[in-house]
Amino acid sequence: ASTHPLSQQRQSDIESRLANTPQKADYYQNDDFWYVRAASRVVQARGGMALQQAMQQFDAEQQGDRPVAQSAGLYGKAFAAFKRQEYEESADLLARARAKQQNAALDILEVDLLMTTGQEQAALDKARQAWQMWPNQQALGLVYAQAMQAVGADTQAIDFLDELIDK
Repeated sequence: ASTHPLSQQRQSDIESRLANTPQKADYYQNDDFWYVRAASRVVQARGGMALQQAMQQFDAEQQGDRPVAQSAGLYGKAFAAFKRQEYEESADLLARARAKQQNAALDILEVDLLMTTGQEQAALDKARQAWQMWPNQQALGLVYAQAMQAVGADTQAIDFLDELIDK
């Protein structure tokens, strides 16, 4: 028993809110969830045993039956390799991830990889192509603007960002 009973209106409000909240399984339906989770695991692990555990989780996801989970597992490994500055391995894993499933996260990492390895024009070309495919991805918009700046197209980057802000 409660010392502060809920009014019928308050009880109804709570029940309505609970009925409209997404179920846990719904998160798994969004492909972006898998890639964000993979990146989060790498960032949180930083190294040592935690990173080893993350790599084991990525291996397990690669063995699963869902292409998006397989791709995200490979993406997580590619992101970890990128963080370790193992760019060739990162590029290989990224290509394998892309063969399983397409996602803006893969394009973002590829643009970052190209810019880090001094391939600014290729990064800009990839970012432009990716933006055509994923025009609502804010993180992609940011790396697109950074790629423009990397090739000296500062005015275009400012115009692009102004256009995004006005959306």
